[in-house]
Amino acid sequence: ISDEVRRHILAGQLAMQVQLKRDASIAGVQALTRALRESTKLTRMQKVDFLIGFGRALHQSGLPRQQESLLIKTIAEAF
Repeated sequence: ISDEVRRHILAGQLAMQVQLKRDASIAGVQALTRALRESTKLTRMQKVDFLIGFGRALHQSGLPRQQESLLIKTIAEAF
């Protein structure tokens, strides 16, 4: 993968890690996802890169499996 794609994935991962530390609720993740969805500065493919980063962060978060699944479902429904 290109450096640009790698940067977007890592940025998405960091954004989700920060969000989970602040607020790991559905509403918190919906707010982050909404900000990404409504961004006019990123292309559709760049947004996909960020979503991959979101998934990586959730997978590595140590959250209970049920909560992790619920948050992934929340992200998927937003897009």
